[in-house]
Amino acid sequence: MSRGRVVAVPGMRVLTSAVTLGSGLVVAGLLAGQIASLGPGNEVCVDVTGFSFSPPVSSPPVEAGVRVAGATATRLCDGTPSFGQQLALAGIRLSWPLFGFAAVALFAAVLRGISQHGAFVAVVAKRLFVLGVFLVIGSLAAALVQSGATALLTSSMAPEAASAWLRLDEVPWFGLLTGLGVIAVARILRLGKTMREDLEGTV
Repeated sequence: MSRGRVVAVPGMRVLTSAVTLGSGLVVAGLLAGQIASLGPGNEVCVDVTGFSFSPPVSSPPVEAGVRVAGATATRLCDGTPSFGQQLALAGIRLSWPLFGFAAVALFAAVLRGISQHGAFVAVVAKRLFVLGVFLVIGSLAAALVQSGATALLTSSMAPEAASAWLRLDEVPWFGLLTGLGVIAVARILRLGKTMREDLEGTV
């Protein structure tokens, strides 16, 4: 039996390119805005919900020049931030957008593979496996960067603040479980490819 010819789907190619380009422009805009905010005169604020203080957050011991903001005193702001504080804020703001852009780019590669070769081929299974591994590792890394940057920025304004770098409610369960599911689908596609080749070989 001859193997069926795979018909490319131009519309899917256009869609994946548009999605990748759009997400890239969003991330580029966020990066440009964050770079523009670096420098003197730009206030840096951090949400301290989930941190413990001694004394309590209603009157936390803060560094000179730091003000307590928010109706329930859940934000700390520094009007004269250091470069390190600005980098920490960039980590808080950009970790998840960068992760999202990379995930979209990998998913677009999967769709391009399907449109060009079909689903049950080695290249698609491999790209799906890479996407799944990235979702697991990348989501955990993004959560750690955001949580760690928040802890560092908070401690620079209020040295008495105490919090774990990654609390249980900050664990990216959706990304972890989705990644594991994608890895399982990649395994199924690889098995399907092997079964199809075995069937074609017996005909």
